[in-house]
Amino acid sequence: MEILTDRLVIRPMRPEDTKAFASIVGDPRVMRFLGSGHALTSQEAEAYVLDCVARFRATGRSRFAVTSRNDGELLGFSGFKEIAGTIDFGYRFEFHQWGRGIATEAGNAVLRYGFDSLGFDRVWAGVVPGNQASLNVLCKLRFLPAPPPYPDEQDTVWHLLTANAFHGSGSRSIGPRPKNNL
Repeated sequence: MEILTDRLVIRPMRPEDTKAFASIVGDPRVMRFLGSGHALTSQEAEAYVLDCVARFRATGRSRFAVTSRNDGELLGFSGFKEIAGTIDFGYRFEFHQWGRGIATEAGNAVLRYGFDSLGFDRVWAGVVPGNQASLNVLCKLRFLPAPPPYPDEQDTVWHLLTANAFHGSGSRSIGPRPKNNL
């Protein structure tokens, strides 16, 4: 699997991405609204990358590496993770890439792959209140506010994107919450 956009190459994570990924998630600015809000150690970054590799090998679903088409530099990730029977969409990018449209460009390509190649009919995304930049990305990607897809212990604002809404057809309402969107 490899997806090309105007500026990006999106591909499965590889173990050799660990060092660059550790640099990205070791930045407290990147991690401010994610997980515990603290930068990850190099060991935690390595475990995350290896989990992405294993998930892709097992299911074809994962958080995918997003690299520069010009020089191959790892810019971050965009992709999917199955959580409690739902497909969660997430992204994380190097701080200096923020505000350049990378999250939206990668998100559009990855979501198209999820709906068209992996057969998803709906995808969820959660954002911590106060993360306005991430909310803006979800809005550009056509996500709509929705009830939580599963019990959430954090103060997360959930959004849903259906295949019909992504492709520009069908109702924009989210309807009843599914038990499983696979």
